[in-house]
Amino acid sequence: MYSMNKIITTLFCLIIVSNIHAYRWTMNNFTKKTLIVQVELKYSTNPYFVLVPPGQSADFDWPPGNTMAGFCLGKIKYLEADSFLLNQNGLINKATMEVRDNRKLLDWLDLYSDSFKAKSIGLSKPYIRKTADLRFMPDELYNETVAQAKRLSGTEGGAAIVGWFADLIAQSECRSRDISIVEKNGKIGFYTLAN
Repeated sequence: MYSMNKIITTLFCLIIVSNIHAYRWTMNNFTKKTLIVQVELKYSTNPYFVLVPPGQSADFDWPPGNTMAGFCLGKIKYLEADSFLLNQNGLINKATMEVRDNRKLLDWLDLYSDSFKAKSIGLSKPYIRKTADLRFMPDELYNETVAQAKRLSGTEGGAAIVGWFADLIAQSECRSRDISIVEKNGKIGFYTLAN
């Protein structure tokens, strides 16, 4: 019984500690395209964008104390940034490759997601953000650690509890993640480790 209490206490502490810290999502662009990536946080209507040039990274980071620090990841949306969009000085700072105003960019993208309005300013196609399907890749070290913890629990019940918590954490939207953006056969995919 002592080892079961120890495991439950340890898991509880790990969950509490991970929830005290703010979340950070790093976008690593391994494509040859400049992308605008948007995250939608659960239970928030605030838009957040980053511009991610090819071969570079950008992150969504809310330090502890920021009112957005504890919000969980909802959706990831993206689009390829063409030269017309990158030359919108009121929206994009080309010197730093940063989005100047998230709300204004969202409004602008929404306006020109309409094909008639896009054509009216000479665009060949509208700006339509795609919703990314975040794919979780197996993490062998994490899986081996979980397997060891299950064995150390000493009971079937303890192993089931460890497995339940491990599954919950592995694909949690409420934790920091490094996300790799990769293009395969002309399709852009978003990948992270299940850990």
